[in-house]
Amino acid sequence: MQTLGLSDSTPKSEGRLRALLWPSIRSDVAASTVAQNAMYAGVGVGAVTTIFVLLRIAPVSALLDAVLFVILGFGARQFSITASILALLLYVTNVVTSILHGVIGA
Repeated sequence: MQTLGLSDSTPKSEGRLRALLWPSIRSDVAASTVAQNAMYAGVGVGAVTTIFVLLRIAPVSALLDAVLFVILGFGARQFSITASILALLLYVTNVVTSILHGVIGA
């Protein structure tokens, strides 16, 4: 296919939103970039949560969420599956416990 000077071997461009939300990882550089973006996202969510706690918009128990997001972010950045899974499990446990406290009323 020689339309507009493009051959079949020319890589197809992705949309920016798709590349951000569902990146294609074809090299170590791409994997490192995705991990770095995950770290920034985790630390960002942790910082925003901490600000909400300090402004008394969120309960103090949300500090645990902030710490877990930071751990998750750095775990992803270091390619540490253990840190990422542990932070995710602790986060899910915290959410389930909060839901049960709301349902039971304890």
